[in-house]
Amino acid sequence: MLLKIGGTFTEPTYKLDIRKALEAKAKQAAKKKLKKIKEQQKEKLKKKIDEKLKDKIDDELKDKLKSLFK
Repeated sequence: MLLKIGGTFTEPTYKLDIRKALEAKAKQAAKKKLKKIKEQQKEKLKKKIDEKLKDKIDDELKDKLKSLFK
């Protein structure tokens, strides 16, 4: 519903307030989702790095053990 004020059509202020509130809520939800995605990516990266380090350490230990028993 548009109101004519001073020769221009505008929406009632309560509709503008509702729209602003909905936009703010959507923006906040998007920020939360983005933060959650970033945290998940960090966790995946940490796991991947830990696995690679563990594999590297295991390989080095195996090599040292082999050299000891030769």
